[in-house]
Amino acid sequence: VQNGGSVYASDWAHLIVEATWPDRIDFVGDDSLFRDPSTSMDLSDSPYVGMATDIQAEILDETMQLALGTGFADITYDLDAWVVPLALDSASTMLQGVVPTWDIDSGNPSTTYPSVPLAVKFSDGGTVIYTTFHNELQMTLDMERALKEIILTL
Repeated sequence: VQNGGSVYASDWAHLIVEATWPDRIDFVGDDSLFRDPSTSMDLSDSPYVGMATDIQAEILDETMQLALGTGFADITYDLDAWVVPLALDSASTMLQGVVPTWDIDSGNPSTTYPSVPLAVKFSDGGTVIYTTFHNELQMTLDMERALKEIILTL
């Protein structure tokens, strides 16, 4: 990336972004813990707290607004435990939305965050883009259009 390349990472691949650029995105929980939910039995204080839900995201990126022809995008999260970022440092929010979370320890609903950055972009010589959503069964038409626009910017 520092030589002009690019990285696109989504959801559980946040570990790549967090390990390489630890100060760019602040995720829920302790960012110094690198727990993999596919192998770890202890996910307390981790960012895997997003609830399965539908979100009408606000599009903040002008190029993405043009690509989608609107200021909003319907985003579907079909599974719990997606990674929730909270704040950015020297990065821009492309999409943001209201995000309900669940408590890992109790399994009960927890905090609802009002302005979560759902798609993030920053530069470090080249471009890094992180999205909370990915292109699996949860894909909506808006998500597909947003991902195509992201791919074209890399």
